[in-house]
Amino acid sequence: GEIRRILVLQFGPIGDTLFAVPALKALRRQFPAATIVVLASPRAGEVLYGAPYIDLLYVCRSGLDFFRALFQLRQAGFDLAVGLSNQGSWLAPFFGTPWKAGFPSPLLHLATPGPVRDEPSTHVVEYCLAVVRLLGVEPDDGGGLEMWLAKEDHQGAEKFLAEHGLVQPLVALHPGGHYFPFKRWPAER
Repeated sequence: GEIRRILVLQFGPIGDTLFAVPALKALRRQFPAATIVVLASPRAGEVLYGAPYIDLLYVCRSGLDFFRALFQLRQAGFDLAVGLSNQGSWLAPFFGTPWKAGFPSPLLHLATPGPVRDEPSTHVVEYCLAVVRLLGVEPDDGGGLEMWLAKEDHQGAEKFLAEHGLVQPLVALHPGGHYFPFKRWPAER
């Protein structure tokens, strides 16, 4: 049948959420008339706030929020649940959609997503794109990663820089991940 309502589950950390954006963009292009709702963790929600590829963003700040959303979204009825994070893929079957796609998970009853194998050298962007390829969605080659900032974000950054005597242009480097020490760059690098 026609896919009119898509639920995307994104509970990844900031970087992994950013890497899921090309897959969201590809979903929007493939299903331009569909309603795309994203259920996200607080960190993922901060990254996706203002994304033009989604219609509604639900942010779960607690387990109770998640169960409320599960109840409401199951009642709303979606045609497709897409997990673009490990947790999101694991939770996708609980939303009762006829179609599901996500990272490999015994609960999903899916083979590995497309041609991507679980190897450390495979980039997270490729994992997410492989998930949407399961649905016949082909991403375009352009665009890369995207992030959307509100006017308040720019004003807050300008205030912070002024308070600390920093001038533009300024280069910032984030040398690693919060949750995974192996993602952190050694100080000597």
